[in-house]
Amino acid sequence: MKKLLNILLLSLPLSFVQAQTVFPDTLIYVYKLHGQTRKYQTTFEERKDTLVLNWGIERNTKWQAGSYKMTPESRKSASSLTYLQPEDGNYITLNPSETFGMISQSAFR
Repeated sequence: MKKLLNILLLSLPLSFVQAQTVFPDTLIYVYKLHGQTRKYQTTFEERKDTLVLNWGIERNTKWQAGSYKMTPESRKSASSLTYLQPEDGNYITLNPSETFGMISQSAFR
């Protein structure tokens, strides 16, 4: 019985570590077009009242990155998605009528 209790106590930290890795801070978005596949690492962060989607990808052994900023108006009532292609060094603030990678609250309703 004591041996079983020790095994259970030792396995608790392992299950805690596994639970933390289920929902990572960095998400991988996979885009496929014309036979090509690109995997972008993305993170969402809130800066004051603006939601920022930071993206990055390794291409030709060089790290490329940029971001899309979504205003509160865009998150609340945007009616379209932007299809601007990520370009290295572009930090874009989207129009209030656009979102990237998500739909607005009004579209969800």
